[in-house]
Amino acid sequence: MKKTLIVDSYAWIEYFKGSSEGNIVNNSLEKYETIYTPVNVLAEVCEFFKKQNKNFEYAREVIESNSEIYQFSDDEWLESIDKKIEMRTSGIKNFGLMDAMVMVCAENTNGKIITGDPHFEGIEGVIFLKSD
Repeated sequence: MKKTLIVDSYAWIEYFKGSSEGNIVNNSLEKYETIYTPVNVLAEVCEFFKKQNKNFEYAREVIESNSEIYQFSDDEWLESIDKKIEMRTSGIKNFGLMDAMVMVCAENTNGKIITGDPHFEGIEGVIFLKSD
């Protein structure tokens, strides 16, 4: 079975910061056969770079050379809304639509999510990055 990794915005940002968590992300990129970056994650990374007045095009090139950009179908967008409601009902406050989209991508590709976003801590199928 192919191993699939879904890289969340938290993970990409740590990767670009060169942090210890970013090093874990870098090592993980080498271990998986298929790597996806959901298109909404690309947008979140773009926002981060623009707020920092940094060159997003460089980051985009790196992301696109290390992963495939995952585009959502109309049905997956709607599925993400159900996932958001499900996660909030399960007790995860402030679980947002962007997070739900990452989960739907992982579920539909049988992938693991790599992130340090606290909304994902303790969720099965998540490689959770912990700060030092």
